[in-house]
Amino acid sequence: MKIGVIMPTWLGDVCMATPALGVLREARPKDTIVALARPDTLALLQQHPAIDALHAYTSKPVLGAAKALRGLELDAVYLLPGSFRSAAAPWLARVKRRIGYRRDGRGALLTHRVAQLDRSGCV
Repeated sequence: MKIGVIMPTWLGDVCMATPALGVLREARPKDTIVALARPDTLALLQQHPAIDALHAYTSKPVLGAAKALRGLELDAVYLLPGSFRSAAAPWLARVKRRIGYRRDGRGALLTHRVAQLDRSGCV
């Protein structure tokens, strides 16, 4: 299976999201993991041991992002950003499995919805 991970936008958020890549690798050791990140954050991810491929990516414009995702032929995509736009591109690209937080009205665009915890750790 070829799995895409759309990384957060900002450098600090990318840093905080890198453990998720390791957890995903542990759970899916034989799958190909493709990280999609803004060009200015690629250097941070370049040597990450959980990543098999790294692609420059932005969800602006959404149609361009969808075209780029379609070309990668992903079986699933994990959406680490919580925005509607970050879910729209994989939906338009017809990625079969779209996993992410159910927020900002994007639940209908996801095939696997994750309830986001509030600051207290509650759903």
